[in-house]
Amino acid sequence: VHERKWEVDSLIYPIALAIGFWKTTNNSAPFDAQWQAAICLILTTLQVQQRIDGHGPYFFDRDTTNPIDTLCNKGQGPAYKATGMIASSFRASDDACIYPFNIPENLFALATLRDLVELLQVLSLFDLLETTQLLIQDISRGIEAYGRVQHPRLGEIYAYEVDGLGNNICMDDANVPSLLSLPFLGITERNNEIYLATRSFILSHENPTYFAGALGAGIGSPHTGKGKIWPISLIIQASTSNDDAEIVNCLRLLMNSDAGTGLLHESFSVDDVEDYTRAWFAWCNSLFAGLIVGLLDEKPGLLDTL
Repeated sequence: VHERKWEVDSLIYPIALAIGFWKTTNNSAPFDAQWQAAICLILTTLQVQQRIDGHGPYFFDRDTTNPIDTLCNKGQGPAYKATGMIASSFRASDDACIYPFNIPENLFALATLRDLVELLQVLSLFDLLETTQLLIQDISRGIEAYGRVQHPRLGEIYAYEVDGLGNNICMDDANVPSLLSLPFLGITERNNEIYLATRSFILSHENPTYFAGALGAGIGSPHTGKGKIWPISLIIQASTSNDDAEIVNCLRLLMNSDAGTGLLHESFSVDDVEDYTRAWFAWCNSLFAGLIVGLLDEKPGLLDTL
C-alpha cells in the first residue's frame, strides 16, 4: 500500500475481515458511517478498475532496473480488453502482472463480495447492495468466459492471469491469493474437479515457479527468483491437502527450513537452507501457527508422527 501498487486483494482483505468479525461475533457496531463510506469507496474503486469505460486514472511508472517493479506503456501496464473482472496492476507479491486480470484475485473478490451481500442486507444498505450485486454478476461472467483454459493432459484448469484478448499465463505464485489457496480462502472445496486439476499442474514442473532440489520441492515466486521455495506456499499446500503424507512432508520441510533460527522465512534455496530471504516474516509465521492449530483440531494424532 505504501508504494501505491494497485492490487485487488488490498481492498478485498478488509471486507473479508469485517465479514469474519461479524459472523464470529454477530456484532454490527463497527459498521458505522465511516465504515460504510469506506465500503462505498472500495466498491467504486473496484468498478473503476473493471476498466469498462476506459483505463481510469491509475498509473505506476518508476525508474528501475527491475522490470517487474514498474508498469509498461507509460505506467498503464499491458494491453487488455475489458472482461467484467477487476484489473490488477500488481500481484500479491508486489510484482507487476503480466496480464491485468489475475484469476485468483478475482475469485477471492467474487467469494468475498458474495459474503458481503448478507451483511449489507442485514444493515439495510441497499445502494451498496446493488453495486455489490452488479460487481458479482460482472466478475462471475468474466471468470466463466476467460478464467479457465484447456490443458492437454489435465483437462480444464484455472489460468493465473489473462488479458481478455486471448492471451493467458498458466502458473502460480506463492503469495495469497493464489490458485493453490482457493480452498484455504473458502472459494472452492478441496475436492473440486477443476481445483484438483489446477493443483496437479501448479505442483509440478509445468509451473514455472515450482522448484525442487536437495532439500525438497515447492512453489516460489518471481519476486525472489529461481530456485527459492516460499514457506507460505508449503503452509498453503498442507492446509489444502487431504493427504496425510503430503501434509507431513510439508511440515518436515518447513521445520528443516528455519536454518536454526526458530523462525520461518520469506523464501529459502532448494539446495541450501542457509540461503534465505527475510530473517523475520510475520505473515508466514502467523500462517504456520494457524496451520498447527488447525491440525491439532482436525488431525490431532498427525503431529505426533513428526
